[in-house]
Amino acid sequence: MAMRREMEATLRTAGLTMTQWRALGVLRHVASATPTDMGRALEIEPPSVTSLLKGMERNGWIKRARSSTDARVTHVAITARGRRLVEQAGEVTAPVEARLAATLSAPERATLKRLLHALVEGMGQDAGR
Repeated sequence: MAMRREMEATLRTAGLTMTQWRALGVLRHVASATPTDMGRALEIEPPSVTSLLKGMERNGWIKRARSSTDARVTHVAITARGRRLVEQAGEVTAPVEARLAATLSAPERATLKRLLHALVEGMGQDAGR
């Protein structure tokens, strides 16, 4: 909780909430996503996704467009302005992340990464059952 509070305070200096930062991070790694994809990735409910995306679009951080193959589907993509904001936020969060990483040795970080990957893979297998 202490780390989350510190990250939230740090992100506020960049003009972002934690959820906005996470959403932009997701969109930075995919060409486009649907609101449903975003809700799953961020673990938030559809009404919250809608509100989040509206605000982010109003700020010019994302753009939404109807699918060319299915008018019921909307695709969300990060804009150049959104990419710049993520980069700026990365600069202000880097010291917090460095302090967090420094609490573990390199072998401990490698072990943690391996264990987290195992958990994620295990959850993915459970989802298919």
